[in-house]
Amino acid sequence: MEEIKQEQRQEEIAAETEVETPPVLIRKRKLSDKIAVVLAGIVFALSAWVWIFPPLQPVSYPVALYTVGTNEVRQATVYRPVAVPARYYIELPETVLEHYQWFLVDFRSEVAARLKEPISNRRLGMLSVSRSGDRGEDLEFRKIDGDEWRVGFSGGNAVFSNSVLRIELKR
Repeated sequence: MEEIKQEQRQEEIAAETEVETPPVLIRKRKLSDKIAVVLAGIVFALSAWVWIFPPLQPVSYPVALYTVGTNEVRQATVYRPVAVPARYYIELPETVLEHYQWFLVDFRSEVAARLKEPISNRRLGMLSVSRSGDRGEDLEFRKIDGDEWRVGFSGGNAVFSNSVLRIELKR
């Protein structure tokens, strides 16, 4: 009997000391939870967008040098896709032989390729590529215009050339 009285007394003390949360604080918590969910959704959507369509950012390193015929050595623009560390895109300032302007170099798979179309995809004002899109025409042992390309990877550098154009990407 005494145990029942002690339990009742503990319940009365608990009821007296229990503080109710005002409805205003409950509404603020629900609103902040909704804001957190919306922000997490935005971060997830942007991450998915960058993964699927990585924007190209111009980089100053590595350096791409090219020579047309026996002319002087010039520097080309090098782009690296965000979240794709081993792939580089090279843009020559002018088109050579009417169809050489954009090239792709992938150090992971040791591929040098010519892009048939210039990169013109713009998303949010930035050049971007599709991760699963066209990787171009592999140049190794390929004859284009009756001229064979030679491709070499050594010590973090890539060199690819034919009888008219030589491009060297130095990392």
